[in-house]
Amino acid sequence: MQNERKLSSLNKTVGLFDRKHIHSMAIRRLSTGMKTLDNALGSGIRPGLYVLGAIPNLGKSTFVLQIAQNLSAQGTPVLFFSMEMPENRIASKALTRQLFINTQTPRYTSDLLLNEESASDGEFWEQVDLAREQVAEECKNLYVIERSENISSAGEIARVVEQFMDTLETGQMPVVVVDSLQTLSGEQNNTYWGDCAVVDSNIRTLTTLATQKKIPVFVISSFNRTNYQAPVSMEVFKESGSMESSADVILGMQLSAVNSKHFNLNEEKAKSPRDIEIVVLKHRYGKSGSTLAFQYYPANDYFKEVGLDEESDDFFPELPERSLDSL
Repeated sequence: MQNERKLSSLNKTVGLFDRKHIHSMAIRRLSTGMKTLDNALGSGIRPGLYVLGAIPNLGKSTFVLQIAQNLSAQGTPVLFFSMEMPENRIASKALTRQLFINTQTPRYTSDLLLNEESASDGEFWEQVDLAREQVAEECKNLYVIERSENISSAGEIARVVEQFMDTLETGQMPVVVVDSLQTLSGEQNNTYWGDCAVVDSNIRTLTTLATQKKIPVFVISSFNRTNYQAPVSMEVFKESGSMESSADVILGMQLSAVNSKHFNLNEEKAKSPRDIEIVVLKHRYGKSGSTLAFQYYPANDYFKEVGLDEESDDFFPELPERSLDSL
């Protein structure tokens, strides 16, 4: 028959795992710019669906924006689909973070940048001028796409990504960020679906995009109110359609004090810096269960890694050198 599919055994692919062919077989990884996160993910991110979940207003969008800027600074194209936050707010977050890194002064906030009354502060704008040059260089590969009538569902996002990839040079691997899952709408022909069905459909579409185009896709997700006081776990994702089974990596963000006896959510969120943990809840091709510590400066839109002085690589503890250059 003309459409009959010819099957081949696995031995052909197995045979490619030698010193001669390993460069073509190796899976490319991109650094997030955060050493502890890279280690937990196996030397960085690779093609697949990544989910970061947390309660509202904990810093998950800021965390992924910081990663997106780090990727852009390395020359990686990043498409950031912002379904809620306008582009000028995203730009102000990037500038605020750089101002804090440069000056260690917490008064330089995103709100100050967007306030007309700050125009009279000459010293402030001298610092802004310096930060603007640095951020502009680092963000030249970061593309923000705001929600519109034509971009509101995962299917529409996938079409934009495919068109963008047609403009890239051969071998370039973009990273896609969707902020956030709960704000995506259903396709126009499925307007009567319930919330769970819409989420499920969008997750399947984004999983297909990551798989077929061989690119990393980051999805930001919010937990519902019943999980505000509880530590993150896979249980909180069970209401999000097929996310638990479809995602390659699921990360949960939580306040470090959530496990303490006298945990007070409002008190912990009011702190600066906040003690934040990222928990690797699922890693399809690696180790799950790792907990990474960060300090989050909410007014300055900055996440600082904790424990960088410790020599640790949980993903490949037995391999002192993972470079392929010597092969």
